[in-house]
Amino acid sequence: MAIMEIALELGSCNTMIWTSNSGLMVQEPSLVALSNLRQDKPKAFGQVAMDLFKKDSTNFSVVSPIDCGIILDTNLTTQMLREYLKKVISKKAIFIPKFKAILNVPLGLSVKQRVAFETVCYDAGIDDVIMVDSIVSSAVGMELLVDDGGYYCVSNIGGGRTDIAVILNGKVIEGCTLNIGGNLLDSVIANFVREVHGVIIDRDEAIKVKQEIASLYDNDIQSTQVSGVEILQKTPIVVEIRALDIYNVIRPYYEKILDGIRSVLSNCPPQVVQIVQSKGIYLCGGASQIPALDLLYRQLLGINVYQCQNARLASIMGAGRLIEYKDRFVEVVK
Repeated sequence: MAIMEIALELGSCNTMIWTSNSGLMVQEPSLVALSNLRQDKPKAFGQVAMDLFKKDSTNFSVVSPIDCGIILDTNLTTQMLREYLKKVISKKAIFIPKFKAILNVPLGLSVKQRVAFETVCYDAGIDDVIMVDSIVSSAVGMELLVDDGGYYCVSNIGGGRTDIAVILNGKVIEGCTLNIGGNLLDSVIANFVREVHGVIIDRDEAIKVKQEIASLYDNDIQSTQVSGVEILQKTPIVVEIRALDIYNVIRPYYEKILDGIRSVLSNCPPQVVQIVQSKGIYLCGGASQIPALDLLYRQLLGINVYQCQNARLASIMGAGRLIEYKDRFVEVVK
């Protein structure tokens, strides 16, 4: 039987699958569409699920079986993953291959939570699973020399959570996790529009605001318009949102992440901190892409801060490299 080696990430926002031959083959929202009449049988997954909900929100609902990096519903997650695995199998294949997976997982999971990830993988049809801390895969994806005996400080600000760690030889020597990520920022922006403007906006509009004008420049003069519904009149309305208002709303959350970085470094020996200070802090994850984050952290920390170019894909790319260069990273994947 043919063996297919894959890298896998079951994230709060997206599920991604990377194959050794073709690279990134699946990048789908971690979403499941359910019929309101029968909640036990999924109707669609990923972007198709979201499209179905937008067309017919009366008869269908959309749920995410993964939140803050934790699997909430193993049954739905298994069915979702099983569907996504079909996408990486060639239509010409006569037999289903034997899957061997490197699975990125968040820091700080309990034994029960780790077992849930394993159970989902095995039940979905994966034969062999090696779990790797996503933050380590992120460092590998950023092409940091995590196997050279040096120390690196990395923060992955993802959709559901933020992982922060100091890494040596592919292992986390000190780290923490925070329930702060892009999803929370979307909710914070939507709540701001509701409280200040008296307008309800959906998640897509909140994401639009984040992508178009959110930044950590304290003098940003950009603005954008969003569509929503007035709370009192229940009528459609378009309101203008200023970048400076969003700055004031989201900065406290990025400062909490900064506090997490400081906390991790404070628990490291002084010589380790000195090495990290000389190398800088490395940021990845979708929510790390906000403009001027590196400038803010550099100003407040007094050391260099680097934003990854492929921030959203750093962890899955790193897991892919662990497959490709398994002999080099044997200490990481054992």
